[in-house]
Amino acid sequence: GKTSLHVAIENNNIDIIQLLLANNADVNKADNEGKTSLRIASENNNIDIIQLLLANNADVNKADNERKTSLHVASKYNYIDITQLLLANNADVNKADNEGKTSLRIASEYNNIDIIQLLLANNADVNKADNECKTPLYIASKQEMLDVVKLLLANSADANKADNEGKTPLHFASEHNHIDLIQLLLANNVDVNKADNEGQTPLKMAKEFNKQYVVKVLEAAGAKE
Repeated sequence: GKTSLHVAIENNNIDIIQLLLANNADVNKADNEGKTSLRIASENNNIDIIQLLLANNADVNKADNERKTSLHVASKYNYIDITQLLLANNADVNKADNEGKTSLRIASEYNNIDIIQLLLANNADVNKADNECKTPLYIASKQEMLDVVKLLLANSADANKADNEGKTPLHFASEHNHIDLIQLLLANNVDVNKADNEGQTPLKMAKEFNKQYVVKVLEAAGAKE
């Protein structure tokens, strides 16, 4: 269950928190969901409490029952100041949750571009994929977040890394007629003829879904069926 410290954090009661910590409250004790005081404070976006907990030896990398850390939460909710503070206190930037998602993979899914820049500046692995082999670039491409795609490509994201079905971002873009994305990928050394697990190339897909302009663009880039 929840400790007095957990409850005080949920209520943003800093005086009680200080009192409990001064009386040796266990700063790293988790509730039934595996959430520590730091994890709760991160979710509640309370930076003063986070600073206090870190000063009292809170474990910055302790994860909950879903293996989500405070950094994962801050990355998801676009809490920039908290992300900076956690990274400055040695948060593991490449730690993955139980779905294999790193903070960068999460931030890419939610289009949190400032967080993405911050994570990349702190050595986030740009190509680390989740349990379905989906990279940050794959997810950003799938959701047509062109600014995120550009940022990831500028930081050495591998445009040819495929998911567990063998599909690359170019497969997805070709199937769904995303011309801007296709042109962006083509400008970044994408393998235009890479086939998925069923032998489908981007060109084959574009033809199958009758995306005639995509077919033209791919053929001009040297695509074969």
